[in-house]
Amino acid sequence: EKITSLPLCFKPGSKWNYSVGIDLAGRLIEIISGESLDHYLKNNLLDRLKMEDTQFFLPEYKTDRFSDCFFFQAMPKNFFPLVDQYQNFSYKKHEVTNFSGGSGLLSTGHDYLKFANLLLNDGKLKNKRIFAKKVMGRIKKNSIHRDIASNGVQSFAQMPTVGMGHSLAGSVIINPHVRFISNVGDFGWGGMASNYFWIDFKKNYSAVFMAQLLPSASY
Repeated sequence: EKITSLPLCFKPGSKWNYSVGIDLAGRLIEIISGESLDHYLKNNLLDRLKMEDTQFFLPEYKTDRFSDCFFFQAMPKNFFPLVDQYQNFSYKKHEVTNFSGGSGLLSTGHDYLKFANLLLNDGKLKNKRIFAKKVMGRIKKNSIHRDIASNGVQSFAQMPTVGMGHSLAGSVIINPHVRFISNVGDFGWGGMASNYFWIDFKKNYSAVFMAQLLPSASY
């Protein structure tokens, strides 16, 4: 309610900025469906894809599989101090009650690849549609009519934005640049701890890269 009372930074589609839009989308899902976001995702996506390790809360019996996260410190000599250690990470200490559409899900590379492959297969799982054809069209199509760099954002985290547009759900390559080894239409996005996934629809493959290293532009 507080967010919706604030003015927009610009007309939707005219520019790009990192925002809480996905959090708002998650709340809209709860209002429209009448379910909490965790239940909605579990019933409509996670269970259907058999993403058994993707959830907002880390059960005690899975804590030994939780990856440590490190921080890259160039001086004095490529030092990697530990940031989060699975034994005392807060996810296992309490149940989650506020489910964010934009953050908070725990997952694995194997689980996330199942999601990426769903997108690669045009939103279908074994020829059964999970995402509507119209939704997949919006995911694949640039929504800002130009690249992100044209708005003055030359890079975001580890990603250069020249030639990169943004769709309903992530980045879309609209003009491969010398810094991209990719094709027009490649879709993907990165995460804070040097994580990245992308889908090459032309070459028909998807990739998930998880490094657990802060910040994302370390290498």
